[in-house]
Amino acid sequence: MQRLAQSLLARLDEAKDIRISNSTVNRRHVPIVRGWRKLAKGEYAARPK
Repeated sequence: MQRLAQSLLARLDEAKDIRISNSTVNRRHVPIVRGWRKLAKGEYAARPK
């Protein structure tokens, strides 16, 4: 999952001007991208069962 998040963020950086949503008012995508960044950095630990 970490490598997938890293790859996704790299592709978003390459595209420069890309939108995850057509809406400029609703910014629900912001926490999603933050989560991808944390995952890419390995900041998420495995959840205990």
